[in-house]
Amino acid sequence: MKKYLPVEFFFAIFLMACGQISPTAAPQYTPLASLVPQETDAIPLPTAAPQVLPSDVPDILPTPASEGVPAPALAARDDLAARLNVGLEQVEISAITPKDWPDSCLGIIDPGLSCAAVVTPGYEIVLSVGTAQYRYHTDSYGRSTRLFSGPKLSTGGEQNRTILEWTSFDPQGPSGCSAFSVSTQAAFWGLCGQAQQVVPGIDPTQEPLKHWIESFAPFEMDTPSGKIKYYGLGDRSPSDKSGVIVASGAEQRSMAEWAKLQFEVAQAGRAGAAWGLAFSYSRQGGIAGFCDDVAVYLDGRAQITNCKGLNVTMYLSASELNQLYGWFDAFKTVDYSHTDPATADAITIFLAMPGQGQKAADDAAIRAIVEFAAGLTNQAGFSTQVGPELSAAQQALEDYFKALHSGDFILGAKLYGGPTDGIQTWNPDIKDNLPALLERACKQNGLVCLLPRSIRYHGPDSRTGYQFLVEFNNPDGSLFTQGPCCGDDSGVPGITRFVFAVVPLNDNWQVMDLPPYVP
Repeated sequence: MKKYLPVEFFFAIFLMACGQISPTAAPQYTPLASLVPQETDAIPLPTAAPQVLPSDVPDILPTPASEGVPAPALAARDDLAARLNVGLEQVEISAITPKDWPDSCLGIIDPGLSCAAVVTPGYEIVLSVGTAQYRYHTDSYGRSTRLFSGPKLSTGGEQNRTILEWTSFDPQGPSGCSAFSVSTQAAFWGLCGQAQQVVPGIDPTQEPLKHWIESFAPFEMDTPSGKIKYYGLGDRSPSDKSGVIVASGAEQRSMAEWAKLQFEVAQAGRAGAAWGLAFSYSRQGGIAGFCDDVAVYLDGRAQITNCKGLNVTMYLSASELNQLYGWFDAFKTVDYSHTDPATADAITIFLAMPGQGQKAADDAAIRAIVEFAAGLTNQAGFSTQVGPELSAAQQALEDYFKALHSGDFILGAKLYGGPTDGIQTWNPDIKDNLPALLERACKQNGLVCLLPRSIRYHGPDSRTGYQFLVEFNNPDGSLFTQGPCCGDDSGVPGITRFVFAVVPLNDNWQVMDLPPYVP
């Protein structure tokens, strides 16, 4: 029996001859500010029936249907994997919805294309890579496949933008060159120059990425743990540091340490409790029944737990990171334990640090690390016990710094409740005028009235208030350091953290300390 080609086939040939349809046109990427809402009649996966094609139109599909998934969805998956340079297994087909597009351009307006005003049956395909989703418009066969929109995350990126890149070159290692990156789509790992695999569970809206994105200017740095390029979410180049905080060397290294750890976990397919560990600390015993454990990691993360239910994750400040790396790089492995002698309720201290240095840690260094860990434990415990008044006290402290920095000395005077003897001595010509005293102190007398870089709760104050540890930013965004006074060249490191007390006075929270002084 003689077979005849359907009329639709000749009509398609006619349109192509007239230049109305370009079957070989490359997919066009048209990012939109928002995603099209999903339809409720999406085809379930993977049990959807295979697409049935006319038997007399051979070899029209670029990719055959597979496991109940229509060929257009597979074609869209192939296209996205090629665009992102990831393996096909990294692209998940999330939804397939039949559509009747209003034209031959599949409902995507592009001034560079001519579209025939004919209804074109096809699909809307939703693909997922990591935390990002992509929408494709296709025809019924997958011959025309067009990317309609990319991800829109709460980080602010409608298009894919790289946040950071990490590389580590080890010519003696099994992988040679390792790579890890984070974008507004997802995180990726693999060997340099090869197809990357998606790392699940890494979200730019969560810590520590959230803090980095909100705080730091772009930079590039070679660290002991690899090279890090940080772009943030702005359009600045890594050399442009205007308007935001400049990450200290320790903060830059913490990013590299974090990326290295993520790569190693992804490569192994599992995480180890000791991976990336800088040191561990434990305090047991005593009348109070201490049972504290602290694990501090090279990426700046500190996990504080105890047998009474405390479980707090903290991230070290720039000053704390600097201390941490100083110990880790200088000292050999530390394996220390101590129990109070001849005491029934003795406290036992354990400290372990897989240091990478050449020196043995002396008693002073071990004591400093123990006090550092105990301080983190106390901060974590205090912060879980106080009520909402802690936030009010911290807000008063922030407002105080902002007022002095901006020149609003009237507000600064309202928020200051500490002694004035010192600034009064500097300015004997000013009488009973605290705003004028603060203005003179900030502008002429040497008080450094800067904006805070970090504010960390330090513990209760004896005046029924709270104490905070504060770091400050220089005008260029770098970390402020109060150096030794008056030509002192003893080599004593400068101070980068300062204690401020906030107490309730006259029905308001008031700051009891003046800003740092530089002669």
